[in-house]
Formats: sequence, structure tokens, C-alpha cells
Amino acid sequence: MAYSGIKGLSGFQPKWRYPIKEFSVLYHRWRDMKKRCYDKNKIGYHRYGGRGIIVCDEWLNNFDVYVEFCLSHNWKRELQIDRIDNDGNYEPENCRFVTHSDNQRNRIPTEKKLRSTKRAYEMRKKPVRCLETGRIFDSTATASRWLKLNVNAVNYAIRNRWRAGGYNWVYI
Repeated sequence: MAYSGIKGLSGFQPKWRYPIKEFSVLYHRWRDMKKRCYDKNKIGYHRYGGRGIIVCDEWLNNFDVYVEFCLSHNWKRELQIDRIDNDGNYEPENCRFVTHSDNQRNRIPTEKKLRSTKRAYEMRKKPVRCLETGRIFDSTATASRWLKLNVNAVNYAIRNRWRAGGYNWVYI
């Protein structure tokens, strides 16, 4: 349907020109991106709009322009939009499409996560003793390597009073 003869609708194409299944996903992601930045009632607004992150003018009110960007940058249904600079806006120069796991790595950690990570790191450096053998290790990481287990295995065993590698452990 041509809209070129109607004043104000030159170049307009209705949304239904796209295959409904694929582009309804894109439409919802576009809508959610805008809500994160502008809807103060949206959960997580403080991480986006509350920090001053906005959607560029060319995407804000024009779904078609956003779709063109997505298609020209190899968008697939299983990919998510990601801001390269976490403090930057949603704009073509700062956005790419990545998997969910890649997107999770580009996060700003919460204060709670920072505290728990710091505590885990400090606990990993504490000396430990194997109760069965009496052997003392300078850190849980060293004990875990001796057992050929994950670096956190001994920490986890001590915290939960479980056995790691068939042995009981205590902090010294």
C-alpha cells in the first residue's frame, strides 16, 4: 500500500509488512529497551534511565529504523542487544548483538555481589587442614588443586560441613 500521496505519511510502511513471528520478538525487545530507559515504574529502571541512559532519537520513535539496524547487524532470535560501553546510550555506534551469557559478562556488579566476591576471595586464601590426614595447606585453592577439584570445592565443603575429595576440612 502506498502512502506517498498522503500528507505526513510519505515513506510510512505499516508494521505488518514484517513476518509476524520473528518481528514481534524484535518489537517487544524494542519496546522493552525504551521502557528500561523511560518508564520509572519498570523494574530495573534505576540501572538504565535512572543512570541517564537513553535511546537515540532515530530508534526512539521509529521501529522500522531499529529493525533495519538489527537486520544489518546479523540479529537472530537467540541474540540480545548489548551496549558495548555499559555507561553509553542505546545507539547504533554502541550496540551489538550477543548471546545471553556474553551479555551477562558485560554487567555492572551489584554491591551485594561485590561483597560476596570479596569474601569468597578472602576465604580462598585462608589456610586449611585435612582432618583425616592432618595435612595443612596454605589455602583452600591449594587444597582443591591437590584434590584435583574445582578451586572452590574445599570452601564449599567447609561452609556446608560436607566432604571434598572424600575428606573433611577445617579452616585453621
